[in-house]
Amino acid sequence: MNKLSLISIFFLFICFNLKAQNTDSLILSGFHSISSNEIQSFIETLCKPEWEGRRAGAPGYMEAANYVVDSLKSWGLKPVMKNNSWFQEFEHEWTKIKDHGNLSVSFELNKDTITKTYKFPDDYFPGSSSSSGTITAPAVWVGYGITAPELKYDDYADIDAKGKIVVIEMETPVNSKHKDYKTWAKYSSTVSKLNNAIKHGAKGLIFIAKLANPSLPYNDNFVYCYMKQSSVDELFIGLKEKRKTLIEQIKKDLKPHSLLLNKTISITANTEYYPNSSCCNVLGLLEGSDDKLKDEIIIVGAHLDGVGNAGAFFPAALDNASGCVDIMAIAQALAKSKATLKRSILFIFFGAEETGLRGSTYYTEHPVFPKNKTLCMFNFDMVGNGRDIGVWGADSYPQIQKYFAEANDKYIHRKFHSSEYADDGGRPRTDGMVFGRAGYRSMAAITPHAVKKTYYHDIGDTPDAVVPEIMEDISKLFYLALIGIANDESITVE
Repeated sequence: MNKLSLISIFFLFICFNLKAQNTDSLILSGFHSISSNEIQSFIETLCKPEWEGRRAGAPGYMEAANYVVDSLKSWGLKPVMKNNSWFQEFEHEWTKIKDHGNLSVSFELNKDTITKTYKFPDDYFPGSSSSSGTITAPAVWVGYGITAPELKYDDYADIDAKGKIVVIEMETPVNSKHKDYKTWAKYSSTVSKLNNAIKHGAKGLIFIAKLANPSLPYNDNFVYCYMKQSSVDELFIGLKEKRKTLIEQIKKDLKPHSLLLNKTISITANTEYYPNSSCCNVLGLLEGSDDKLKDEIIIVGAHLDGVGNAGAFFPAALDNASGCVDIMAIAQALAKSKATLKRSILFIFFGAEETGLRGSTYYTEHPVFPKNKTLCMFNFDMVGNGRDIGVWGADSYPQIQKYFAEANDKYIHRKFHSSEYADDGGRPRTDGMVFGRAGYRSMAAITPHAVKKTYYHDIGDTPDAVVPEIMEDISKLFYLALIGIANDESITVE
């Protein structure tokens, strides 16, 4: 009997280890299935010219959304909306830009009129939500374009902007370390600046930055554009004051220094407004296996929309086809590996991030799964160009962070970064911050230290601007860590 017992115990030990090896084999098969070549093919598809940069509300966005759905469906994920829909829809207007328009500046020199016509895309981008038409008017530089009574600050206080084209700096004169930063921050958005310009009677606007930005509201008979800084500096030719000096003075004494530019600006936009349109989030569920824990949700999200066609095709590869492709690679590997997941993982491809974080805001206000059943949220935004990998915010949740650190140490072997969750009180700029402020555990994938030039809201943000190898590694990191987190019963929903 003793010999038989020993044989039985040995046999059970062998079976247990074979089962463990099989589990490891399943996990590693999924790990090795994540490939930079496939990632590159995904990103090239999302950036195809026919989809015109995936602007929220536009037909190209829905073509991209359907492509994502077809992929998730083929890998075995499930829809979660009513009537087996993959789409969480919400109202969303949009503006079609028919061409890049025109921008010119005229001024008097020795009794002659000098006119300079600027070039697209070298000098300016058209306003992505501009009204159609031509506005010609005197130009006035109004600093940061802010009117903040509680701060006793008003860039319009000593200037008449009525009937003029205002030229406005981005952001605010203070940074996040300033004691009143939270108050200043609410005036930092381009939406706030545009509304303030209209309130003061301006008929047109130039933002000092060369970027495509579809986040502004449409206003009839109001035309605007974006102009690069060096071109704006030319508007100060012939003036005693220089733009750089004026900005330094504003930052130093927090007092306005607005002035007439003695130039006439002409802006032409050719657009078509669609006020009764809609957008959507794409949701796909990888259902957990545990009868109890499968009701707990881990959200992995990235915004699917880009800046669209802003006078030309803007591919929006790094921002944010890269994040979408990363989580597509993770979803496919988890689904095909058949690795055990006790908790469920919800993949969300947010719409309308570029127009004011509207898709993520809509989800947090209309959650498909209860917040008290959602373990955490991981956001992927511009995760496709870098040398290192990491998870922003993970240090605030050590039980979660350890799975990323261990996976990197054992399998990835890149320099790993993590940090505490932090909110400086400024306006939220990512979908992850929307979730954080809504009370979710929120973290974000990061790939620090860019190895290629970063193009932000720029025509140069093409598939060539991403690094497929770092995208492969960040996807593999999350693939491994998500398995550990999904199966860790000691982590509780807060």
